[in-house]
Amino acid sequence: TVISCRREIQEWADNVLSGRAQEDFRSGQAQLEAREVVEWLFSHLSPEERMVLTLVYLEELPVKEAARLLGWSVTNVKVRSLRVRRKARQILERGL
Repeated sequence: TVISCRREIQEWADNVLSGRAQEDFRSGQAQLEAREVVEWLFSHLSPEERMVLTLVYLEELPVKEAARLLGWSVTNVKVRSLRVRRKARQILERGL
């Protein structure tokens, strides 16, 4: 009947919306946890290391652009980015 069909559609819509709300909550929680880990990691890095990590890895700027913004050579940015990535990995391994 029309009434049972409407109920089924409403139940389906409620389930879909509930599932989306749960996914959004889990996604928000994951983002919050990731932000907390990054903030904790950044507290263990120098300002220069944070800038390199932010520009090259978080903002995904080309090394040449990061070098221009920092006023460093491309080689310097490459070397520092590799070093800070290694250091970040070590900090995370020790801390987590």
